[in-house]
Amino acid sequence: MEAILWGSGGTVATWELTEQAYSFWKDKPRKMLFDFSWNIPDLRNDNVFDEEHPPRNKLGVPDEAWFLEPRDQIWRGDKTGRFKSNCLDVCEYDKAMIYINDNNEITMHHPDELPFVRHGYKFKPKSNIFYSAVSTEVGNWSHKWYSRSIPLSKFRLHTVLINDKKYIISLEPKTSAEESWDMYQEVRVDWSYRLHMRNQVFINDMIEYTGIDLNYDMNTGNHELDCSHFKVHDTRIR
Repeated sequence: MEAILWGSGGTVATWELTEQAYSFWKDKPRKMLFDFSWNIPDLRNDNVFDEEHPPRNKLGVPDEAWFLEPRDQIWRGDKTGRFKSNCLDVCEYDKAMIYINDNNEITMHHPDELPFVRHGYKFKPKSNIFYSAVSTEVGNWSHKWYSRSIPLSKFRLHTVLINDKKYIISLEPKTSAEESWDMYQEVRVDWSYRLHMRNQVFINDMIEYTGIDLNYDMNTGNHELDCSHFKVHDTRIR
């Protein structure tokens, strides 16, 4: 049995910065921070790369200005390391659909068909000096395989309330001491399984929810930059 959550939404992530990293990045062009965020290091030895979108290790960033760890980490990763990060992936409840493939028969369901659980999740940067990343996307937010059929009524949507709207954090079957559903595969569902799409409503909701200024120009004509944005912040009182 397969369970897929599909819809529009986005990702917000922050990474703490050192004084040296903030000083380096604060006046850099938007495109340079964009390339640093998306383009993981090129490990080839042939010194051939896309000059328009060079890999992270070809941008001339000094060691003291690096903050993504490990160095091939994509910006939305929340792995622990020398620098702390926070990441929130959410799908808009009202625009989401759930697809169930049971015994090779596909059915489509609206989130209202499932009981939901509201989580008191609050997003907060882990430092006063930080980098923020936001990407607006539409597509696959969860795709899991189970070894046997699970009744739809056993699934739960974990949600968070943002500006009086529900956003989905995850789709999981409810478990108990008597029930184990044996999820045997979770398909990779990061950005490469979604399409980038401009979504100003999502940005506005995340600005109010996180308290971070995520605003940017979504109409530059560059599709990638229009749907993803990266900034550095210093929120200390000077």
